[in-house]
Amino acid sequence: MKNARNRLFRTFFWRRWMGVLVVLAGLQVSAWAQPSLSLSQEAPNQGDNFCMDMTVEDFTNIVSFEFSISFDPAILDFDQVTNFNLAGLNGASFDLTDADNGVITVKWEGELCTPSAIGTTLPDGTQIFSICFDAIGGFGATTSVEITNDPIPIQVTRNNSCPANIGLIPEPGFVSTAVSPISLIATQEEGNPGDLVCITVSATGFENMSSMQLSMNYDPALLAFENVLDLETLENLSVSNFGTPPNTNEGIITLSWFSEPNMAVTLPDSTDIFQLCFRIVGDCETTAELSFTSNPTPIEFTNDNTVDPSFNIPFFPVDGSVQAGDCAPTGLELFADCGPPLNVNDPVCVEVTVGENFDNLTDIAFLMRWNASILEFQNVANINGAVTGLDAADFNTANAANGILGIDWETVGIPQNLAPGSVLFEVCFEVVGLGGNSPFIFSADQAEIIQNNTTDIGISPNNCEVEVNQPNGVSIIIPDQAAPQGDTVCLDFQVNNFEEVVSMQFSLGWDPTHLNFLTVSGINLPETGPANFNIGAASSGSVTFSWNPTNAVTLPDGSAIFSFCFEVTGPLQSCDLLQIIDFPLVAEVTTVESNGDNVGLTQQGGEVCVLDPEGFRLVLGQEEGVRGCPLSPSPSPRDRARHRLPSPA
Repeated sequence: MKNARNRLFRTFFWRRWMGVLVVLAGLQVSAWAQPSLSLSQEAPNQGDNFCMDMTVEDFTNIVSFEFSISFDPAILDFDQVTNFNLAGLNGASFDLTDADNGVITVKWEGELCTPSAIGTTLPDGTQIFSICFDAIGGFGATTSVEITNDPIPIQVTRNNSCPANIGLIPEPGFVSTAVSPISLIATQEEGNPGDLVCITVSATGFENMSSMQLSMNYDPALLAFENVLDLETLENLSVSNFGTPPNTNEGIITLSWFSEPNMAVTLPDSTDIFQLCFRIVGDCETTAELSFTSNPTPIEFTNDNTVDPSFNIPFFPVDGSVQAGDCAPTGLELFADCGPPLNVNDPVCVEVTVGENFDNLTDIAFLMRWNASILEFQNVANINGAVTGLDAADFNTANAANGILGIDWETVGIPQNLAPGSVLFEVCFEVVGLGGNSPFIFSADQAEIIQNNTTDIGISPNNCEVEVNQPNGVSIIIPDQAAPQGDTVCLDFQVNNFEEVVSMQFSLGWDPTHLNFLTVSGINLPETGPANFNIGAASSGSVTFSWNPTNAVTLPDGSAIFSFCFEVTGPLQSCDLLQIIDFPLVAEVTTVESNGDNVGLTQQGGEVCVLDPEGFRLVLGQEEGVRGCPLSPSPSPRDRARHRLPSPA
């Protein structure tokens, strides 16, 4: 039978593992862990009186503690210590004589350190006191409030070890006047060399945000970039907001995001906003870091505050990592078969088979993980009835929506054996997302395989990847134009691959000194009218288009959906490009089959060149040109402008 420690360990890991530093759970272990003391994060307004709570974890059988607390007295003016919630802790426990200089000390002794001492145990998250301040710093002023060794060193004793110092884990608080700090948290992943892995990035403190930019760095000798997945939780974010290889140097990913004008964005804490997927190319037993940096794009976060709109919000990143598996694993061989490539909305069952060493097993516990933005869990099927007692009740699906499935089986009779190649079970999904593939990974670090009720042999994982066919996106062709200065040109927007489209949006940009916007004409797209075009910034060279019809629309290739008309105002022989851009609205197209995912929008053409009406020209048969310029059957608008050729009749 399993002992209590193993059962608690297993239960702990049913929770989401990503981005969490795990301390081995279980009563015996936690009883000896160092206690953690944490101060809360606060964002008071200037002049506010506020309090920071000190909370504890692993506070078991503690007899005494003493330490110092430091802060910046130019930003915080100490007020009082209050809300005591620990027997024997009161105002007299604190030395406040140096508080004006940003230093407070505390000494607490719950009982004498004797062989009969029991110590004090508190539930995790218990608040033991609050420390209160007046916020006197300017807008955006920041300071940490932290436990230190100066002037009183940290000293903590426990009943079974006092007077020895067991120390503590201090977690500082942070104060930012009128501005909450923001944190991006990247997950910790694992896999084997050659596997696909996806690091998820979540946001905390994302309040009334109007822009963010930063870089993410990794070691290209260990990870090869595959793709970005926009999780569609952050408005106006798309894959086009990222700079990725080969457009950036290997090892560098950049992000630049803006909210729509006057539409700042707030997200619930811990919202997943995007994923970065990589192929593990490093050796086994290596760890690759993903770090948030200012190389090459500086870190900058701004929100919609009216005091200082350009203020860069304090940023606290939690870097991610990818760990490559053991070089010579010896545990139970597990093989995942993800099958052939699939389309969105297809069903798929990942087959899990065993290898050579399913011998005399009495306990099986491990986790399986996948990308929940690509695959939606349906059920566990085809469970091998030859394994006595193995049934649906042995699978923990509580976190399946987050991409985690656990198995926890214990024999009800004699140890069990299976022949190599036997199917143990299948995990079934529906493909619901686009933008990339999904790994299916056995978590080796969180596995327990017991032989004969005694030996934990672990697992030897062989993972797989569900490949998703990516549909072609919509393309817009804008035929190039050339015209004399002062003339009017109308540029048609012709579409290809416009099949069962349910929404489309994009921004247009041009140089307003070259083109003067006049009107939108020739509208030939169902449920489209002037209200779909925001022309408020047209004089500055920007228009947005947003379209959400009642029913899906399909158009023949080459269909013109509307035209943009301009007066040509640029210098003679100059050219300018009418471009689909991602600001202020990112370019997105969704279709019936894409389940709300962006299938992509690409552009061809859109150049307008200014002709010189006084240029000389030659007529040679059906072709025309000027002295010194090579002839071609179809001169481009740029050639016509450069060599002073008029537009063809």
